[in-house]
Amino acid sequence: MKGYAYLADVIVAFHVALACFVSLGQLLIFMGLALKWRWIRNLWFRLAHLVTITVVALLDICGLRCPLTVWEDDLRRLAGQTIKDGSFVGRHMHNLLAYDFELWVF
Repeated sequence: MKGYAYLADVIVAFHVALACFVSLGQLLIFMGLALKWRWIRNLWFRLAHLVTITVVALLDICGLRCPLTVWEDDLRRLAGQTIKDGSFVGRHMHNLLAYDFELWVF
């Protein structure tokens, strides 16, 4: 049971890192273009960023839940937890990802 909860926390941590990569990556790209940073033009960074944004956009357009969220929920269920019952770190990272913004923000 504890193993499932630990894996769910790992997935949430990865999910938060992925969300930061998408949002902060875009900010860094704009800043890098304005400030003429050479590293921002790295092909692998830009391709990884583009693919990640494309996957997120396609999931949203198709109305599908993120597979990482589904996987986390399944592991929490196997551990006998809900999101509210998760570990301290996992619960706060999930709340960071799933913050309920107003519709106009999007």
